[in-house]
Amino acid sequence: MQVSLLDLGLVAVVYAMVILVIAVSEFLRKRLNLGTYTTRRAINLLAGDTILLLLFLSSVVYPLLLPIGMGLMTALAFTSRPGTFLTQTTIDEKRYSRLHAYGPVFYIVSIGVLVLALWSQKPIAIAATMVMA
Repeated sequence: MQVSLLDLGLVAVVYAMVILVIAVSEFLRKRLNLGTYTTRRAINLLAGDTILLLLFLSSVVYPLLLPIGMGLMTALAFTSRPGTFLTQTTIDEKRYSRLHAYGPVFYIVSIGVLVLALWSQKPIAIAATMVMA
Protein backbone atom coordinates (compact mmCIF):
# COMPACT_ATOMS: atom_id res chain seq x y z
CA MET A 1 0.00 0.00 0.00
CA GLN A 2 1.34 3.40 -0.98
CA VAL A 3 0.93 6.27 1.46
CA SER A 4 -1.42 8.94 0.12
CA LEU A 5 -0.78 12.53 1.16
CA LEU A 6 -4.40 13.40 0.34
CA ASP A 7 -5.66 10.68 2.67
CA LEU A 8 -3.28 11.70 5.46
CA GLY A 9 -4.36 15.31 4.98
CA LEU A 10 -8.03 14.33 5.30
CA VAL A 11 -7.27 12.37 8.47
CA ALA A 12 -5.52 15.46 9.89
CA VAL A 13 -8.52 17.63 8.91
CA VAL A 14 -10.90 15.28 10.73
CA TYR A 15 -8.75 15.29 13.88
CA ALA A 16 -8.56 19.09 13.76
CA MET A 17 -12.32 19.43 13.24
CA VAL A 18 -13.19 17.12 16.12
CA ILE A 19 -10.73 18.80 18.50
CA LEU A 20 -12.04 22.21 17.44
CA VAL A 21 -15.66 21.17 18.00
CA ILE A 22 -14.80 19.90 21.49
CA ALA A 23 -12.81 23.02 22.35
CA VAL A 24 -15.47 25.45 21.07
CA SER A 25 -18.24 23.49 22.80
CA GLU A 26 -16.36 23.59 26.08
CA PHE A 27 -15.60 27.30 25.67
CA LEU A 28 -19.27 28.08 24.97
CA ARG A 29 -20.41 25.86 27.83
CA LYS A 30 -18.34 27.90 30.27
CA ARG A 31 -18.98 31.27 28.64
CA LEU A 32 -22.76 30.88 28.24
CA ASN A 33 -23.21 28.71 31.33
CA LEU A 34 -24.66 25.86 29.27
CA GLY A 35 -25.31 22.42 30.66
CA THR A 36 -23.19 19.43 29.74
CA TYR A 37 -26.19 17.90 27.96
CA THR A 38 -26.18 20.74 25.41
CA THR A 39 -22.48 20.46 24.72
CA ARG A 40 -22.67 16.66 24.45
CA ARG A 41 -25.31 16.99 21.75
CA ALA A 42 -23.28 19.60 19.87
CA ILE A 43 -20.21 17.39 19.95
CA ASN A 44 -22.17 14.32 18.79
CA LEU A 45 -23.81 16.18 15.93
CA LEU A 46 -20.87 18.22 14.67
CA ALA A 47 -18.08 15.69 15.21
CA GLY A 48 -20.20 12.97 13.60
CA ASP A 49 -20.45 15.05 10.42
CA THR A 50 -16.80 14.36 9.68
CA ILE A 51 -17.87 10.90 8.47
CA LEU A 52 -18.85 12.60 5.20
CA LEU A 53 -15.15 12.76 4.33
CA LEU A 54 -15.20 8.95 4.13
CA LEU A 55 -16.20 9.24 0.49
CA PHE A 56 -12.83 10.81 -0.35
CA LEU A 57 -10.54 8.29 1.34
CA SER A 58 -8.88 5.72 -0.88
CA SER A 59 -8.14 2.89 1.58
CA VAL A 60 -9.88 1.51 4.66
CA VAL A 61 -6.65 2.00 6.61
CA TYR A 62 -7.07 5.78 6.76
CA PRO A 63 -10.55 5.99 8.25
CA LEU A 64 -9.56 3.34 10.79
CA LEU A 65 -6.81 5.68 12.01
CA LEU A 66 -9.56 7.99 13.23
CA PRO A 67 -11.55 5.79 15.61
CA ILE A 68 -8.41 4.07 16.85
CA GLY A 69 -6.62 7.33 17.62
CA MET A 70 -9.65 9.15 19.00
CA GLY A 71 -10.70 6.15 21.03
CA LEU A 72 -7.25 5.97 22.60
CA MET A 73 -7.24 9.73 23.29
CA THR A 74 -10.68 9.56 24.89
CA ALA A 75 -9.86 6.50 26.96
CA LEU A 76 -6.60 8.07 28.15
CA ALA A 77 -8.40 11.30 29.05
CA PHE A 78 -10.85 9.37 31.23
CA THR A 79 -8.32 7.10 32.89
CA SER A 80 -5.39 9.45 33.39
CA ARG A 81 -7.02 12.64 34.67
CA PRO A 82 -10.67 12.43 35.70
CA GLY A 83 -10.97 16.24 35.92
CA THR A 84 -9.95 17.07 32.34
CA PHE A 85 -12.13 19.23 30.12
CA LEU A 86 -13.32 16.18 28.17
CA THR A 87 -14.73 14.44 31.23
CA GLN A 88 -16.27 17.68 32.49
CA THR A 89 -17.96 18.20 29.12
CA THR A 90 -19.41 14.72 28.84
CA ILE A 91 -20.46 13.87 32.38
CA ASP A 92 -23.65 15.15 33.98
CA GLU A 93 -23.75 13.15 37.18
CA LYS A 94 -27.28 14.33 37.98
CA ARG A 95 -28.60 12.67 34.82
CA TYR A 96 -26.14 9.85 34.14
CA SER A 97 -23.76 7.55 35.91
CA ARG A 98 -20.02 7.92 35.38
CA LEU A 99 -20.17 4.87 33.10
CA HIS A 100 -22.21 6.95 30.67
CA ALA A 101 -19.07 9.04 30.12
CA TYR A 102 -17.59 6.14 28.15
CA GLY A 103 -20.27 6.66 25.49
CA PRO A 104 -17.80 8.57 23.27
CA VAL A 105 -15.46 5.57 23.29
CA PHE A 106 -18.28 3.22 22.27
CA TYR A 107 -19.42 5.75 19.64
CA ILE A 108 -15.94 5.88 18.13
CA VAL A 109 -15.53 2.10 18.22
CA SER A 110 -18.91 1.58 16.55
CA ILE A 111 -17.93 3.98 13.76
CA GLY A 112 -14.75 1.96 13.25
CA VAL A 113 -16.70 -1.29 13.05
CA LEU A 114 -19.17 0.25 10.59
CA VAL A 115 -16.40 1.55 8.35
CA LEU A 116 -14.58 -1.76 8.41
CA ALA A 117 -17.69 -3.83 7.73
CA LEU A 118 -19.16 -1.49 5.10
CA TRP A 119 -16.09 -0.12 3.34
CA SER A 120 -17.37 -1.26 -0.05
CA GLN A 121 -20.73 0.39 0.71
CA LYS A 122 -19.61 3.76 2.08
CA PRO A 123 -23.01 5.50 1.83
CA ILE A 124 -24.53 2.93 4.21
CA ALA A 125 -21.70 3.46 6.73
CA ILE A 126 -22.20 7.22 6.46
CA ALA A 127 -25.99 6.94 6.93
CA ALA A 128 -25.59 4.67 9.97
CA THR A 129 -23.10 7.07 11.54
CA MET A 130 -25.37 10.04 10.89
CA VAL A 131 -28.19 8.22 12.70
CA MET A 132 -25.92 7.76 15.71
CA ALA A 133 -24.80 11.40 15.56
